[in-house]
Amino acid sequence: MNSREKKDSLVQISACIEKLIDRPITTYTHFDYNKTITYPSVTFCREPPYKQDKLEKYGLYWHPRYSSMWRTFNFSRITLDALWEEITYNENDFFVQYGLDNLRENVEINPVMGFIRGRCYTISPKVLDIKAKATREYGYSVTLQHYAADMESPASITPPGYHVYIHYVREPYAGNIIIM
Repeated sequence: MNSREKKDSLVQISACIEKLIDRPITTYTHFDYNKTITYPSVTFCREPPYKQDKLEKYGLYWHPRYSSMWRTFNFSRITLDALWEEITYNENDFFVQYGLDNLRENVEINPVMGFIRGRCYTISPKVLDIKAKATREYGYSVTLQHYAADMESPASITPPGYHVYIHYVREPYAGNIIIM
């Protein structure tokens, strides 16, 4: 190996060592417009999940996750289904209006009951293979509501609002809750 070849080899080895010490960062971003994407399901869970006045009616006072009163509750007075129906919010307590592609009849709403989040509602397209359009005129439109009492004495440790989960339409929502 002559001196020039040795020098070239040292330059190459030096460059490799520099890359090991100070690694180069390469970022590649690529976007493809997918014309076949369908609408997802969207699940709304209310916070607080339970009606404070109805909890107090049964001497429960607080979210079941943070209270031991539920352990001694007399479930012979009222069935669990009837209690859950009374202390959780119904569809009219959640939604002012909703729709998909400007039509209410394009949406299917299903309740999901759980211990942590109470009663949640999942909206999904009635026709599962509707192709999503990315414009202002199309997509989901939803208006949710709250009551002034939620701000005064919430039955939760987090402020009033909604938890919103977007998921694949063919998979039921089960995140963060125990299905009943």
